[in-house]
Amino acid sequence: MTPATTEEATASLPEGRPCWIELYTPDTTASASFYRELLGWETTEPGDGSPLGTELRNAGRLIGSIESSQDDPETAGWRVTLLVDDVEATVAATPDAGGTVVLPAMEVEGTGMTWALLRDADGALLGVLADPEALEPHPLEAGMPVWYEVLARDLERGAEFYRGALGWTTHREEAGGTVFPYYTNGSGPAAVCGIGDIAVFGRQDTEPAWRVYLGVSDLDEAVGRVRELGGTVREEPSDSPWGRLAEVADPHGAVLRLCQV
Repeated sequence: MTPATTEEATASLPEGRPCWIELYTPDTTASASFYRELLGWETTEPGDGSPLGTELRNAGRLIGSIESSQDDPETAGWRVTLLVDDVEATVAATPDAGGTVVLPAMEVEGTGMTWALLRDADGALLGVLADPEALEPHPLEAGMPVWYEVLARDLERGAEFYRGALGWTTHREEAGGTVFPYYTNGSGPAAVCGIGDIAVFGRQDTEPAWRVYLGVSDLDEAVGRVRELGGTVREEPSDSPWGRLAEVADPHGAVLRLCQV
């Protein structure tokens, strides 16, 4: 569960690794301002014909987008897209693995990419993408997504979905001699995401969903900045076997995890 360096992670890239983040929000302008101030992200409005909303960059690298949730408020929050070799094969495997196809495989106009939208065995939304020009995982730096995880009510059923539909080779997480109800999507530094038991790693109000860990250089300072910018702190900074972490929400309620790097 410890984020790997870029050099370590590229040594053996697993199938089904996260490659893109999207924030769905009722106010894209205000949300863009919040994250610029908090993380130093650069935000760019899309050009004509672009399939994206507001583009998100950290240190010049495109990492995701901000999309409007006004037509469907229930989608507000973060969404993660996983990289696969063959979207159509992933879509075909989804029902047998216990998931649901929300939107079937389709070409992303003008990009050479294919995309689909799924729900896993617990109903968590995820995108899947085949991108022939996909970059290596993000470096372990401030402002970058440094870890991703999905929480499940039934850990074994959830892990079976990601093994069957996304091709994960799961490994049970162990830290400090304790085995946790958590699987990573690979072993050692190749792991870049995981699935955990919602009863252990979530809060009482947590629903099954993907969540994003964003790197910060000073966690206490970042949490204070969240409050100044109108966000809320759901879990104060604390040390864990996987580093110093906190959970916050932006002014529109989108929950994210902050990790000191």
